[in-house]
Amino acid sequence: MLDSTADHIIDAAESLLSRAASIEEVTLRRIAERAGISHTAINYHFGSRDRLFRAVMMRTYKRFNGQRRSQLHNAILSAAPAAPSLEEVLRALIEPSIRWSCDPSSDYAVFRHFAVVLETTTDAEVRHPLGLVEDQFEEFVSVLRGLAPWLSEGDIGWRVYCAMAIRTAALHQADRGRVCVRDAFDIRDPQALVDQIIAVVKPMFLPMADATPKGHNRP
Repeated sequence: MLDSTADHIIDAAESLLSRAASIEEVTLRRIAERAGISHTAINYHFGSRDRLFRAVMMRTYKRFNGQRRSQLHNAILSAAPAAPSLEEVLRALIEPSIRWSCDPSSDYAVFRHFAVVLETTTDAEVRHPLGLVEDQFEEFVSVLRGLAPWLSEGDIGWRVYCAMAIRTAALHQADRGRVCVRDAFDIRDPQALVDQIIAVVKPMFLPMADATPKGHNRP
């Protein structure tokens, strides 16, 4: 468990990352100034700037994933003793990140720097910090397997992977989305965006006959 000084350093780094246009702006000197400590204190607690950023990643993902897991569990409890609906499970998977990204007061702003850290670091420990994300996807795969028993675990995993890729493209390639979807794509309306993504993803988990639109013949 981190002590109060380490938590204070993480707070300072996260605050700077959330406002920075690029990772280069968040230097050890600026972090130390924000935290009111010396550079040596950062090195003592974390060893390097990259390992400090790893700690920020872990704490931010844990906070974010807590919201995603809570939404999944609420969907399960609300439907009990019946199974949760496929739509609500997919909503728990997709909606939190859309909501965070569209909320200026959320912690989502720091996420845009994490990919840069993972791509540029030479520290192997920093390069693989997100085991807790993998654990949570396993929970979604388990729930979805119960809702779609005709699919193997690998099939479910591929569909979860594709769902997350669609979500990521919608958030980070909005210009391409507008070209492809035109007026039906509006990043400014997060609720409509979530509904549209779910409408595209949901048929992937249905039996083939149910996933085929009416009036269309399967090849």
